[in-house]
Amino acid sequence: MEDGAADEERAGVCSHLACDVEEPDQRLAESASVLVERSPVRSAVAALRWADATLARFTGCLLAVAALDGGGALARLRDGRTVEATPTGPDTGPGLCAAVVYACLRAGAPLDGTIVALRAGASHEEDVALRLRPTGQLP
Repeated sequence: MEDGAADEERAGVCSHLACDVEEPDQRLAESASVLVERSPVRSAVAALRWADATLARFTGCLLAVAALDGGGALARLRDGRTVEATPTGPDTGPGLCAAVVYACLRAGAPLDGTIVALRAGASHEEDVALRLRPTGQLP
């Protein structure tokens, strides 16, 4: 690790590549730790089908996150766990939810019953509630 990266790791800062699954530069999608479907899907079952297909196609991806039609997002982890992420304020899309799930994974924080306060930018604060769904169980 470079000195800057080592300093960030010690400080609890983690960086990663996340991108839209429709990214025109496929090299980015193939290198991403997190892939996001920004167009809301109609159901949690459709979100899980999309996520499973995405994880199968992009073998380096750690988690696939789909926006849900009713708000929030569903994240499928490479190990099969499923996390429902719901902003407590205005829905800002699946990118925020994806960032929170990834950060919790990197920090070793629980993915169930967790509310994460996230600061995006200088003054914008948002909360995201996480709920772990049983492995392999469709919602």
